[in-house]
Amino acid sequence: MRPKQNQMDQSLTHPGRAGALNGLRFSVWLTVMYFASVFSASAPLLGLLSTVIMVCVPVLLWRMLTTDYRATGGKWTIGQLWLDGFIAIMCGAVVAGTLLLVYLRWVNPGYIYDQWASGIAAFEASGDPAMEQLASDMQTAVENGFSISPSMLTMSLLWLAAFSGSAISLIVAAIVRATKIPAKTSES
Repeated sequence: MRPKQNQMDQSLTHPGRAGALNGLRFSVWLTVMYFASVFSASAPLLGLLSTVIMVCVPVLLWRMLTTDYRATGGKWTIGQLWLDGFIAIMCGAVVAGTLLLVYLRWVNPGYIYDQWASGIAAFEASGDPAMEQLASDMQTAVENGFSISPSMLTMSLLWLAAFSGSAISLIVAAIVRATKIPAKTSES
């Protein structure tokens, strides 16, 4: 019975498992950020909220990695911490991206086109010849059937999360590993 318990304890402290569990929590964070950004046209304070959430991603990741690092008694390497953080970011991005895709494809399928149209109108109204040319080019693109599909936008956000999440996770992992964090004891 004892070996199975040890295997169970090891699986609970595996970076992949910890990252997946953190990813579920992180998905709420990213979902709020995505939808705050989507609805910021109707409520400008949501744009500020989205920006604050985006800036706080490294802080949230640091808290998650610090908690996991303490739970393992400070034994994880930078690579294990990086993996934990990267998986958390990717799992969160997949869940939040799926919800965003559902919204853009089935709940509000005209959202992307409306954003293009408002961008074209803003560029035309700017009075700057370069912006007016950009508006004309964008209008021509829309008339020729070019548009970003909801799945293209979602995949672009996933690639952005993969690239930036990997870099942020590595930096935060190095900071967590370099910081003298006391191991979690039965009193704490």
